[in-house]
Amino acid sequence: AAWKLSDTQQLTASYSHRVQRPDPGEFNSFRMLLDPLNFRAGNPNLKPQQTQSFELGYEYRQAPVMLLATLYYRQNRDGVAEVLRDLGGGVFLSERNNIAQSRSGGLELVANGRLTKTLTYNLNGNLGWTQLDSLGPLFAPTRSTVAFSGHGSLTWQATAADLFQLNAFMNGKRLTPQGYADPMVGVDLGYRHKLTDKLSVMMTAQDLLGTFRAFQAIDTPVLRERTKTDFDTRSVRIGLTWS
Repeated sequence: AAWKLSDTQQLTASYSHRVQRPDPGEFNSFRMLLDPLNFRAGNPNLKPQQTQSFELGYEYRQAPVMLLATLYYRQNRDGVAEVLRDLGGGVFLSERNNIAQSRSGGLELVANGRLTKTLTYNLNGNLGWTQLDSLGPLFAPTRSTVAFSGHGSLTWQATAADLFQLNAFMNGKRLTPQGYADPMVGVDLGYRHKLTDKLSVMMTAQDLLGTFRAFQAIDTPVLRERTKTDFDTRSVRIGLTWS
């Protein structure tokens, strides 16, 4: 349902029931050897995830500005995620499984616009609450968290031939069936110089601040694990683009 407030503003309300089926490879129960202590396998008994979503939205569109704000509440059941099982002797199996019911709610914001004649922005953020139920002794107890996630870009058209773009993202704290994963942050910088209408030189600096790393915890009555991963993704690439 939509209610037009003016030529530039609109209110919306919606309900949806979505069915998300697992990827075909997630049904493969054959155990793959990752290393001497870790196996991975699918699960032929997986069910599709069911999601009910309720949303209220506000839209403002007046070129070059676009603003979207959405309040949402979602209920999920039979979501698919990885579960770690102890096979004994220090060997573990990472298997796909249907997690417990979960609920989430929050506010999503989208903003696009122009700060000056040469400077534009694109922002997308989500402040959300999530609650994940327990499934038994192999899983963590019922928990909830509030987290912020988002991504955005700032584009500067310095000259007719030169364009700079700064991109940043943040993945908020995420609950898993057996624990949680800490936030992840990354910043990239790009530059393009047009040599001709068809030929451009491109440069990208990836993970500019060296912040791209991951931490995941498992806390269940029968298993505790901490995994920290530092990704060496910092790089500078230069190339030519012809169209």
